[in-house]
Amino acid sequence: EDGDDDNNGSSPLAVDPQTRLVIGLNKDSHDTALCAADAQSGQVLYAQAKERISTRQKHDAGNVASLVETCLQALELELDNIDAVVMNNHHHRILPLEPQGTSGRRSSSIDDAED
Repeated sequence: EDGDDDNNGSSPLAVDPQTRLVIGLNKDSHDTALCAADAQSGQVLYAQAKERISTRQKHDAGNVASLVETCLQALELELDNIDAVVMNNHHHRILPLEPQGTSGRRSSSIDDAED
């Protein structure tokens, strides 16, 4: 045999069907992208920019459904394997969890919580 059939038709990125995922999305700006990590180990299993799978348009933005579908197909998983989805949001800060201003000074409520 030539060794090309080692995967028996499965994706080279396929993981155990019991794998739980955390999906990270960059959605609310240009350069829409997805990263899928194993929910237990944190190991990155898949990462892709939308411009690589859609129209090949630079800085493709918006809908992430095609990214999620492509990721799940590559990993040979289903929507039910996703435990959490996190998204960036640089348009609206989520206080008190983000630094104040440009000085890098954290909000006082975070400082109080650490004391």
